[in-house]
Amino acid sequence: MFFWLALHRKCWTSDRWWRHGLQDDNSCIMCDQLPETLDHIILGCIFSREVWAACLRTFIVGWNLWKERNARTFDRSSRQPAVVLQDILDEASLWMAAGFRSLRAIVAYGQ
Repeated sequence: MFFWLALHRKCWTSDRWWRHGLQDDNSCIMCDQLPETLDHIILGCIFSREVWAACLRTFIVGWNLWKERNARTFDRSSRQPAVVLQDILDEASLWMAAGFRSLRAIVAYGQ
């Protein structure tokens, strides 16, 4: 249901309440920095970006471990943990170049 509402711009954010005169303030409840629009809540809010970065870190690590498992199972090849870590850092760098700047922490950790 949420995704349908979000897709059709029907979620009642603070900005929408404010535009309809139902609320005095349209600030984001999570960061109190910008108006609380749906785009801001999902992607723009500093709080949301931190959560997304944590999820992407988990995804990148899990994905690379899965690829290593498959390489060992199907290609009969194996790599040292340091090589897998370097692949994770390289992939995180590509994500950062694509706009996910909040992944700097994972790259900084590996250096």
